[in-house]
Amino acid sequence: MTDTIVKFYLARADRNGESVQDDKLESIKVKLAKITGGFSQYDIKGYWINENQILIKESTQILESFTDQSKIEEIQALAADYKESCNQESVLITINGAPVFS
Repeated sequence: MTDTIVKFYLARADRNGESVQDDKLESIKVKLAKITGGFSQYDIKGYWINENQILIKESTQILESFTDQSKIEEIQALAADYKESCNQESVLITINGAPVFS
């Protein structure tokens, strides 16, 4: 049953404000679609303070999907992979509106 709404915040910049390569972003999208069956994408601007106390402004894509609770661990593992492979300070996903940071 698809009773869970997941939003995956896919930042287009890394922890230093450098652009993340498009092929890496595309890879995350393909993996999320395989886990959930698909998603809708919304483009937004995000602002946050990095570990060096610098304001980072970045283009972010929210990938919203309906899924079931059994897929949550896979999605969290994907967020952890994105954090590591794309030099993110943290990665936000929300599960039915509740924030979860990787």
